[in-house]
Amino acid sequence: MWTLRLAPTIVLLLILGSRLLCAQGPGLKFYAYGGGYTPFADLTPAGDLGFKTGFNLGAGTAIAINRFLEIRGDLTLVRSRERGTVTEDRWRKLFSGADVVFKVPVGKLALRVSAGGGVVTMDEEVPDSPLSSRRAGRFGAGISYGWSRNLELLAQGALWIYKWDGTKYPTYTQRQLDAVYSVGLSYKIPFGHGG
Repeated sequence: MWTLRLAPTIVLLLILGSRLLCAQGPGLKFYAYGGGYTPFADLTPAGDLGFKTGFNLGAGTAIAINRFLEIRGDLTLVRSRERGTVTEDRWRKLFSGADVVFKVPVGKLALRVSAGGGVVTMDEEVPDSPLSSRRAGRFGAGISYGWSRNLELLAQGALWIYKWDGTKYPTYTQRQLDAVYSVGLSYKIPFGHGG
């Protein structure tokens, strides 16, 4: 008998809870950002070859499921120079990835953690250099501030983990750990009556 009395209450709470979540977040987000790049691993065991710090520019989209969860995809272009060579050639790295972002709202602020993966494409800016793409894992954290109903300020960082293609770069044997950190803006287009 008590289950018959409890069922309408549970249904009412579920309806109100889902409407509250939908009212506070679902939508399509577009964002752009820029910042720095820091490698945390050398290319060889001897530690005499690697990359210098550099900069990044990026953009992406995200589907905001609710105020706690997003699914994101983005592209980040990194520019950096070699360290330990005579020429110190420039390199481009294109990080393309997707991940799940978990958010913890605290007023207008939101703490963010993310996990996912993608592909790192490496291009040495010299003639006849082979282009190499490798699968990678990505883990990140950051913070956002709700500037207005649909505009958000972001500060974020991500660690990319991958290995070089040994057939194209046989001397680059160390697993890579690259940090990409940036600040930017996101704009949300709400779904339906949400926002």
